[in-house]
Amino acid sequence: MQLRCQDTYAHTTKRIFPKDLNIYQTMFGGGLYSEIDLISSISVAYCCRTTAFTASIDHMDFLHPILNNHAIEIESWVTGCNKRSMETFAQVWGQDLVTGEKYLAATCLMTYVVSLDENVKLPEIVAHSAWEKTICQGYKERRELSRTYRRHLAPIYKTLRGHYGNTD
Repeated sequence: MQLRCQDTYAHTTKRIFPKDLNIYQTMFGGGLYSEIDLISSISVAYCCRTTAFTASIDHMDFLHPILNNHAIEIESWVTGCNKRSMETFAQVWGQDLVTGEKYLAATCLMTYVVSLDENVKLPEIVAHSAWEKTICQGYKERRELSRTYRRHLAPIYKTLRGHYGNTD
């Protein structure tokens, strides 16, 4: 089964208010993560049509500060699928609402996992446009890098479990 990358497209727009800012008067990074996760989860739902969970934030680049009274537009796509996991790519565009200036504020790659209880066969993501091919082409390599990274962290996780009284 195949699914076009464009069929997983989701987007949203939000105005930034003082409550969204950190002590440096730029958008709080955790708030931006949350907004990206919300919209990316819709892309995932378009792909798998079942329950899925955020597994990891694989890579996040903050490229431009987002200020009060700016707007952000978040766009998300599924860029690849494996047996139970899906990778999403999101880009965040900022806009100064006074001058109209637009800028690329952030990009993010995340992994989502289908519930173990679900018997789902995830589709192959097919890229058509040159831009889609660019964001989808590195999926398998990024997935393998992520798996290697998790293997390197395994001893740390095991130590942390022991540190908190869980020795299994």
